[in-house]
Amino acid sequence: SSRNSRTSSTNAFLTVNGTEIALPSESPTFPTLEPLVTQAGDIISYSSPGGSPNYVHFSGYLVDENYFAGCGGGSSSSNALPNGTNVGEMMFWDGTNWVDVAPPTVTNTDPPSLMFVNGAPTWLVPVLGCTDSLSIDYSASATIDDGSCNYISIGSIYQGGIVIWIDSTGKHGLIADFQDLGKVEWGCSGTLISGADGTAIGTGAQNTIDIEAGCTTTGIAADLCANSQAQGYFDWFLPSIDELNLIYLAKPVINLALGNTFANSYPYYWASTEQNSINAYYLNMDNGMIYSNPGIDKSAYTLHVRAVRAF
Repeated sequence: SSRNSRTSSTNAFLTVNGTEIALPSESPTFPTLEPLVTQAGDIISYSSPGGSPNYVHFSGYLVDENYFAGCGGGSSSSNALPNGTNVGEMMFWDGTNWVDVAPPTVTNTDPPSLMFVNGAPTWLVPVLGCTDSLSIDYSASATIDDGSCNYISIGSIYQGGIVIWIDSTGKHGLIADFQDLGKVEWGCSGTLISGADGTAIGTGAQNTIDIEAGCTTTGIAADLCANSQAQGYFDWFLPSIDELNLIYLAKPVINLALGNTFANSYPYYWASTEQNSINAYYLNMDNGMIYSNPGIDKSAYTLHVRAVRAF
């Protein structure tokens, strides 16, 4: 750039690339009102249309591209911002150099997302899915929610049955089969089955395993559940007495979703909870009454069986 002044009492002009720029003449030495900025290759000349040419002098600064290097944020020619060649191209400063970020591949169905990854802006092709961690369909790899999130509730049809209980996480619980497996005995009266005494929610599966190990009679209540392949699932079990009670509590929504699928006459159902070597727990599905002290003879009676599975 150059800041110009003149020493003449007549009107005079500077010409930059053929364009005349008037200089004031009220003072022998008077600077132009604003700096005159020129670029490399510009041609500066002088003319005096009012008479004989007078002399003009001007002063200024020559600045090269490395002038501000090392002045806190400036750059030398080796770190100059490069010119892009493609539409959508970006440059970012990585602390040392300007780095090119290529334009993304854009589609109407899967537009890319610009994200900051490892200190650099990065175009990422979106992964559609459920992004809500509270949903049973949550996908940790999803970057854009596609509306596929599902939230289960008591009575939801899910994974081969109907939901009868959900734990505090909202992602796990118990599912009851759509229908009874039959009306059979509990089995092995007179034999105390070691370990088959769990009553709480979450103990039915182990009760069933212990019954299968301690009573080899086929076709009994626990055996029907353990060998069920209902709706393509293979992990059914005979519910503990507290789990069986959950089925009774969910009976209104089960009937609403499926119609009445429970026994209308003699509505007694086995639990996997053993009382002693002779008796086991059972429940009246009509009124929720639990029979446990004493229970009923494990081999003298046949009761209904409804399998459950965990999710």
